[in-house]
Parts: sequence; C-alpha cells; structure tokens
Amino acid sequence: FRLIQKNKTDPLWYCREESINTLVDENGKPYITDEDVDEDRRAGMPEYLIQQEYYGNVQINEETKYFAIAMNEVYKSDRIVRNLILPNKNVYAFYDIGVDDCTAITLAQFEIRSGKMWPHVIGYFENNNRDLNFYVNEIRMFCNRYSLPFKFHFVPHDGKNRNWNDGLKNTIDYLAEKGEMGISVQRPASHKTAIETIRQKLYMTSFNMENTQRLIDCLS
Repeated sequence: FRLIQKNKTDPLWYCREESINTLVDENGKPYITDEDVDEDRRAGMPEYLIQQEYYGNVQINEETKYFAIAMNEVYKSDRIVRNLILPNKNVYAFYDIGVDDCTAITLAQFEIRSGKMWPHVIGYFENNNRDLNFYVNEIRMFCNRYSLPFKFHFVPHDGKNRNWNDGLKNTIDYLAEKGEMGISVQRPASHKTAIETIRQKLYMTSFNMENTQRLIDCLS
C-alpha cells in the first residue's frame, strides 16, 4: 500500500490496485477464492491483514495503532520529503538503548515557526551488540556526509545507569569521555503519557524519505 501511494504518480512506475474479486483468469474464475481466505483466517491471520492483503482495504492495525493515524496524516500532507536536510542547522540524536533488542538512533533537526519547534527527522539507524563508540561514530559520519553541526545526544532516563555490558561507566560518562554532550531525559509520568506526547509531535514532524524509511515503517 505504501509503495503504491509513494509511486502512483511517478511516470517510471505502473501501479494498479487489485483484489481477489478482480484478479480472475480468462474464464472469470478467481485465482484466490473466499475459501482460501477463510483457511488463512482459521490459521490465525489477523483480520486487518486479510482485508489489506486480499481485498485492498487498508485498515488501522488495532494491535500496533499507537502512531498509525498520525503517520497517515504525515503521508497525506506530503511530509515525507526527498533529500530533507536543513543546511547549517544543528543535529540532535535521540537514543532508544536496547537491552535484549536493537539500539535505535533517530537524528533530527528543528525549525522554529510561529514560536514552535517543528521536527525534521533526517536520519535513522539501528543495530545490536555494538558498543557506544560504534553509534557515536555513525552519527559523526552522517553529519560529516552532509556537512552538518552536531549538538547533543539525548538518552533515556536510565542512561545514567546503562553501562553497555562492561559494568564500568554509564552512557553519560562514556559520551563525556569522547567529548560529546549527553543529556538524560526525564522519565515520563506513564507509558500512556509518553505515547501521547510522541503522537502529538508527529503531527508537526517531517521525514527525510531516503534516510528514515525503516523508522517510518515502524511507526506506521
């Protein structure tokens, strides 16, 4: 669905939306029958996915819908922008430090309009089983590639405790040793509060099309 939406006006692409009701052979017999769909349904395929994959009816996934509505607005308002970079503007890194999963880094710039800060997400990468030095170097290389100044690393509220598996120093200490400024963000009052804060900010956010597709997919 996202692929079609992104390329349906591109003259280099041919896009056509079909469903099991319109995909038929020369005798008018469907290639995929309602019985085939029912078999997948009995096997546990979620209804939203059945509607999407077989009938072309894209619905909000009730299981992962935290940010889906806001991200639909991002698509509709054309805020996924090719080559989105703000020249000479500071870059800020926001960490999701993984313990049993990936560590994810989001890179953003901010533009002040009407007294408000509008985020421009220009980069995203993730990895696992890598030390902090790896992520700092990735951030530096990204900023050098676009000749951008880097400002601060924002780490989760537990960043003062996370020791990157060596039991020695925490994230803030390691960043300081490398000449980097790390800021530990305040713990949100609740999980619900954190989600709602991010959701509201998404209505103001633009994304670099080339560098953040993985993040866009996760949020959608």
